[in-house]
Amino acid sequence: VPVEGIPHQGQMGGKVVGLPPGRHVPPKAEDARIVSVQEFQQLSVADRRGILAAWLEKGPLTAGEALLPIVKVAVNDADAEVRMQGLGLFRKFDGALNRAALAGTSDPISRQAFADVQRFVISLIPHPDATFRRAVLHALGPTASAQPELVEDALLKRLPDEHDDGARAAIIAALAETVRNASSKGRPIVLDALHDTRAAVRLSAVTGVARFHAPEAIPALMSALDAGDPILRAAAARSIGSQGAAARNHLSALRIRLEQETHPAVRRELSRTLKALGGGG
Repeated sequence: VPVEGIPHQGQMGGKVVGLPPGRHVPPKAEDARIVSVQEFQQLSVADRRGILAAWLEKGPLTAGEALLPIVKVAVNDADAEVRMQGLGLFRKFDGALNRAALAGTSDPISRQAFADVQRFVISLIPHPDATFRRAVLHALGPTASAQPELVEDALLKRLPDEHDDGARAAIIAALAETVRNASSKGRPIVLDALHDTRAAVRLSAVTGVARFHAPEAIPALMSALDAGDPILRAAAARSIGSQGAAARNHLSALRIRLEQETHPAVRRELSRTLKALGGGG
């Protein structure tokens, strides 16, 4: 979650990192069409990009399950932008399923059909392109509610062999989602990452523990308030507030930290946390 007043991991110079560069002209409405997998694969790169861009613009639910086979082949396309666009559509379908579950309405597409695509995306976790690997991991995190144990097992299997800091951070973020969805094998991994020496991994863990109740994480979060990076300090302040009553024993320390803090965005997060815990602000 972005911290107000501080550029977050997904932003650099106003450009969103990790998302497809996209076309520089608006996609054509007529490009939002359904084609067979074979036809899609035979199209030029520009036409494949055009179809996916059009569906991203229009919204994949207007096509429904008929678009899923194209998404499945797109995420494994030879072209990097097509792969990213495929992941974007995958995430849009997942978001629609999650919104339906929260609203108690009927699913817009078959969960079984989506799960088939999800399993294929999971198979792409070891992809040799680190940038795409990060994108795959980021895409899988929010989908963990569909098959949390399957996602979690794949993430835990990859972690020992993952040497890219950004991808490791994405694994921690995705594991935090599986913990939120009642799976527990990833919990000690996320908590251990609170002490990781790699900045991106530690930040991911500090941010991730806000997604589940973890009173044992509070000492590490309090320690993170002394970090040199204001993004990490702000994330720690927010995550402390998410722990509710378990964090109230630290109100005095939080007030002192607020008095000492000079960064305005971190001060805002500390103030919000104090208010949320009933300690003023």
